[in-house]
Amino acid sequence: MNFSKCLLVLIVCLFSSVSVNAVKVKFGINVDMLMSSLTTSYKAPDLPDMDVPLREFSCSPKFGMGFGVKVKIDLWKGLGIESGVGYSFYGMRTDWGGMLHDRGAGRVEESEIKFDNFYFPVLVFYKINIPAIRYIFVPSVSTGPVIEFAAGPRTVFGENNTSTLVHWKFGIELLFKEHFEFSAGYNLPLNNAFTFGAVIDSSRKYKTVNNKVNYWSVGVGYFF
Repeated sequence: MNFSKCLLVLIVCLFSSVSVNAVKVKFGINVDMLMSSLTTSYKAPDLPDMDVPLREFSCSPKFGMGFGVKVKIDLWKGLGIESGVGYSFYGMRTDWGGMLHDRGAGRVEESEIKFDNFYFPVLVFYKINIPAIRYIFVPSVSTGPVIEFAAGPRTVFGENNTSTLVHWKFGIELLFKEHFEFSAGYNLPLNNAFTFGAVIDSSRKYKTVNNKVNYWSVGVGYFF
């Protein structure tokens, strides 16, 4: 699936409708703090003949950052779209417990994995217009895909991996005085960040291990 082509089609369709129906367009900048973690299908096999038994996988999340510019377009009765472009970096420290894998030397324990991305969100949002507070702040909820293209080679265990990550974002925002926005969100992975072969059972045959990255975000932005 060519995600870059899908993104282009989405943006063209959205902005085609905006030319007729847009009520307000706002441009802004944002900074986000990210906390990521890795979910994997790897399970440590029980191999009684090994001197040191393999341990289960564990992951220690690390903080990352995101910087971007974005545009919000109000369409109709609180509904709108948000898009933009930005740069993000995040990662995690993993302990594979002495995993036997098919890349490199064949055995790995601790590893630090990093992701540097150029990202493009295409979100739909809904403003919750509460008359008593709308002149102070306006809450909203948002959801949609965030497509991330590698800013450099994604090297894991000495091999290049997936260059495009796709997440589905669920977010909440508070817009104060029409300019300052505070936000929080969760990014659910839709594709693998990387794959490799590893021994996962007593057969000692290499089998495919899938790995996905999810992350939380907390951010602040300013709209002009």
